[in-house]
Amino acid sequence: MHPRSIEPIKIPPEPKQTALQERRLTMRLMALWQDIRSGRPCPLAESFDPERVPDLWPDCFLLEPDTEWSQSRFKHVGDRLAAMSNLTRTDITLDQVPASTLLATALRAAGDVLRVKHPLLDSGEYIDAAGTRFLYRVILLPLEAKNGNIGCLLGGARQKAVEG
Repeated sequence: MHPRSIEPIKIPPEPKQTALQERRLTMRLMALWQDIRSGRPCPLAESFDPERVPDLWPDCFLLEPDTEWSQSRFKHVGDRLAAMSNLTRTDITLDQVPASTLLATALRAAGDVLRVKHPLLDSGEYIDAAGTRFLYRVILLPLEAKNGNIGCLLGGARQKAVEG
């Protein structure tokens, strides 16, 4: 088992105006999520516009949950995230995500986010199939469907190889 840290994110009452200027992917996505939730516990999926974060979009994914979890389908997997996860195509279901990749690691806590309908920040390390050790940071953000269920899971993930 590799060390990792999962922490629920405390949601402040008002988003900080300077948060959108933050460089870190996790904080910028959280700021956007805060901005579009408009006082709701969770923002509507239709209110998310990836054009608000075009520089982050290659490191993000959108997962549409299915009642059969392994058949949940990706609506989007960013180019950088797909490349780091050894994906040759991105129109895949959850059970087609290669093990020991950044995307597989990013999704480990997805079930918790869907259950509690609350953002989650996950960081730690993992070892890929080639034996390379990576530090990673992931944010998972629930987006509601009009029926009140989670209609989509927005995720952002980045990794850095550990030397030695």
